[in-house]
Order: sequence, then C-alpha cells, then structure tokens
Amino acid sequence: MGNKDSKKDDMPPILREKALQLFRLIDIDNSKSIDYQETLKFWGNNFARINAQELFQSVDKDNSGTIEVSEWIEFWYNVFKSGHKLDDIVAEVSKILF
Repeated sequence: MGNKDSKKDDMPPILREKALQLFRLIDIDNSKSIDYQETLKFWGNNFARINAQELFQSVDKDNSGTIEVSEWIEFWYNVFKSGHKLDDIVAEVSKILF
C-alpha cells in the first residue's frame, strides 16, 4: 500500500496553498480543525445548512464531527485527481477567499 502522505507530495503547491488558506478562513477559532458551527458561520446566508452538511459528508471521512487538515487536503487532492483542471479549482477557491 502507498504512503498516505504521498498525496501531499504530488499535490500542486498552488492548490495546497489555496486549500490551506480556505481552511484557515473557515477555522475561526484556529483549532486546526473545522467544526459544523464554523462552517455555518462561514457560509452565512448562502445555503449554510446544505453547504455544511455536504461539506462534512464529503470531507469528514472519520465521522468525528470535525474536519482535520489532513482530511481537507485529501479532499482537495481528490478533486484535482478526479480530472478537474488545476486552474479551474484554484479559480473557484480563490473566489471563495475574496
């Protein structure tokens, strides 16, 4: 079996940087994990509950109720590896950041 950390190794640096910027933006309390309440606050009035539910269903693989940095990076790595263009992913994440 491959090393789980290898996913981080072949992730484009710009994507990793943008994903971590977004993670830090959502992680309001700087706990290095994102909880459900933080996602609700982040999304505000923009379909907050639906977005938060979908986010946790997709990213919180261990069902702990929090999204850890490793889960977050793995999610964005999988988005990239699923065939989405790097420029498109970075552009979408950048729109959320600003």
